[in-house]
Amino acid sequence: MPEPTAQDSDEIKAARKKREDDEVRCRGFILNSLSDYLYDFFHTHKSPQEIWKALEQKFTSLKQGTDRFLGMKFSEFQMVDGKSVMKHVDELLVLISRLKDFKVDVSESLQVGVVLAKLPATWNDYRKKLLHSSEDFNVDQLTTHIRIEKESRKYENKYDAETSSKVN
Repeated sequence: MPEPTAQDSDEIKAARKKREDDEVRCRGFILNSLSDYLYDFFHTHKSPQEIWKALEQKFTSLKQGTDRFLGMKFSEFQMVDGKSVMKHVDELLVLISRLKDFKVDVSESLQVGVVLAKLPATWNDYRKKLLHSSEDFNVDQLTTHIRIEKESRKYENKYDAETSSKVN
């Protein structure tokens, strides 16, 4: 808005006053939504536009490194024996979701392939069975299959342990 002058009409003065009130309110809304740390960092900015531009600049630069880091974590992701396979799968799906937040699209078939490729060594036979299957899986179907296999293995291990202890 142009600077106020003595010739301003009442309508222009009212519009200027409304704009100033709106900017104060908007600045307050933005600052109130920030964490204490960010509030301390941005409260010195006078207008909501300044705060917004500073926030965009700060988080755009943070995002630029994060998407590469997430890509690296995705490619290096490994499942190890000793930790629940479902926990690993959930971690991988969270990682894929975070990649999507950065506009990195990972196709459904690639997600399924990665989950199969990253299964721990003790799951090699099961992996081969799924790879040779003619059925196409989406991620939800695959996680259901893995969950069933995990429960089946748990039952078999319990049954084997009970049987071997009764034999002795």
